[in-house]
Amino acid sequence: ISLLTAFCIIILVKTKIKNKSLSPHYFDSKTSKPDTADNFLFEQLTKMNCSPQRDGNNIIFHYHAGIFKAEWLDHKVIRIIFPHIFAAPPSHLNKLTGIANQLNIDYVLVKVVAVPRSDNSEILIHAIADFYYTSQNKDTSLLDDILTQFIEIQTDFIKEIISINEEKHNTSSPLLTDIILN
Repeated sequence: ISLLTAFCIIILVKTKIKNKSLSPHYFDSKTSKPDTADNFLFEQLTKMNCSPQRDGNNIIFHYHAGIFKAEWLDHKVIRIIFPHIFAAPPSHLNKLTGIANQLNIDYVLVKVVAVPRSDNSEILIHAIADFYYTSQNKDTSLLDDILTQFIEIQTDFIKEIISINEEKHNTSSPLLTDIILN
C-alpha cells in the first residue's frame, strides 16, 4: 500500500464516522433496526399526552389546547410552530411587530414572527422554536421548556395587546376586538 492510498483510506473512514455521528438515525439495540429522531419525538409527544398525528413528514400535536406542528429542517434541526396565535388587520402591523420584538428580547427559546396572510387581508402572528433534536439526545426537558414557553409567549402577547388597548381606549380600531387565537 502506498502512503497516498493509506492516507485516502484514513480520510474516508474519518468522514464516514463523522457523518454517522451527525445522522438523525440510530440503530435500536433491541431490534437492530434503524430508528429516526422523528419517531423518538413522536413517542415523547405520545407519552406527554399530546395526541401526535403524522402529516407527511411533519407531526401535528396538541398541547394545552393549542395545536402545534413539528417539521424537520435538514434532518438535524426540528422546528416547532405554534401557528396563528393572533391575527389583526394590516393597519396594526407596527403595533404587532413592536410587541413581537419586545417578546423576542424576553424569550430565549421561542420567537414570535408576524407575517401577512397571502392575500394581505390580515397579519398573522406565529411562534416558532428551532432546536437540534435527535433520537440520540434523550433529554426531553428542552422539549418541555419549549412547549411551556409557547403558552407563556401567547399569554404575554395577549397581555401586551390588552395593555395597548387600555392605554389607547379611544382608538378607532382596537386590537383586542380583532383577536383570533389558535
